[in-house]
Amino acid sequence: MIEILWHGRGGQGAFTAARLLGAACSMAPGRHALAFPSFGPERRGAPMRAFTKLDNRPIGDRSASTRADFVIYLDETLFAPGWEDELKPGGRVLMNSARTWDDPRVTAIDADGISAEVLGRAIPNTVFLGALAALCDEVRAEDVCEAIRQYMPEKLHAKNLAVVERVLADYPEAPVIVVSHEEFRQVTGYETTRGALACFARPAPLDARALLADSHRVAVLEDITNYTNIGAIFRSAAALNIDAVLLSPSCHDPLFRRASRVSMGTVFQVPWVHLGKGQDVVALLHEVGFKTIALAPRENALPVDDPRLKEELRLALLLGTEGDGLRDSTISACDYP
Repeated sequence: MIEILWHGRGGQGAFTAARLLGAACSMAPGRHALAFPSFGPERRGAPMRAFTKLDNRPIGDRSASTRADFVIYLDETLFAPGWEDELKPGGRVLMNSARTWDDPRVTAIDADGISAEVLGRAIPNTVFLGALAALCDEVRAEDVCEAIRQYMPEKLHAKNLAVVERVLADYPEAPVIVVSHEEFRQVTGYETTRGALACFARPAPLDARALLADSHRVAVLEDITNYTNIGAIFRSAAALNIDAVLLSPSCHDPLFRRASRVSMGTVFQVPWVHLGKGQDVVALLHEVGFKTIALAPRENALPVDDPRLKEELRLALLLGTEGDGLRDSTISACDYP
C-alpha cells in the first residue's frame, strides 16, 4: 500500500488534492484508493491533515496514516521537529518552499510561486498532484488530468491542468518506486541495502582521442582493481581539476555502485574512457602531445613539486595497480619515470 499524508491549512485545498489523487489512481483497472481528511479546528488557516491510500486491492483500513511514503507540506511553517517519524523507510517529503533543503529526503517545490503565476492565486494543492505524477510510479499524469476534468468545476479545468503540465515540465525527475523489503532484496540480491537504488541507461563510451583533444591534465589508471580506490581516485581527480581519466582494460568499472558511492558522484562528473585491449596508452598520449609522468615510489623518482611538471602544457599522470604498482615497461616509456 502507498500512503500519502497531506499537511496543510484550511483554504489550501489539501483534502481536495487528496481526493483528486485517490480518484486519479483508482481509474486504472484493479487499483483502489481511499481519501479522507482529519481536521483540527474547522476554520480557514487552521492546520489540518488529509490522507490518501493507494493499493491494488480493496482498502479496509480507514484509520489515519501515521507513517507515509510521501508526506506533503502545503505550508512550510507546519514542518516541525519529529517530521522523520512520519516517513516510512525510503519515504520522501515534498515541501512547498522556494529555498533549498540539505536533507535528501526533502524535495522543495515552489508551489506557491507556480500556482500564483498560473492560477493568479497561491493555491498549491494541484502543484503537488503534478509532482506526484513525476515522482511516484503509481500516479499517472493522464489520470491526474482526467480526475481534474471529472471532479473539479469546469471553469477551473484549464488553469489547473496547466499547473500540472507546468510542474511536469519544471520537475522532470525520475519516478520513485516504493517497494517492500522482500522486493528490494529480490532486485538487489542483498539482505541489507542502504538508501535508494537508481536505474539508468549507461552512456555511450567516449572516444579516447576526442577526449584528449580538449584536455590538459589527465590521470591514467593501470589495472586498478579495487572499487574503493577507483572511487577515491575520481573524487581526487575532481578536486584537482583533472580533465579526464583513462582506464586500462583491467580496471574495474567506475559505475559500479561502490565506486560511484565512494567517488561522491564524481564518476558522473569527470569524463572517462576505458581503453581497448592491447592499446599502448603512453604511445597514444605522446602522439596527441602529452608528456607523461609515472607515479611510482622509486629512489630516482621526480619530486611532485618539480617546476618542470608545472611548465608542461599537457601532462598525464599514470597510476599503477594496488601492490605492484606500474609495470616496469610503462615506467620506462614515460617522459618522467
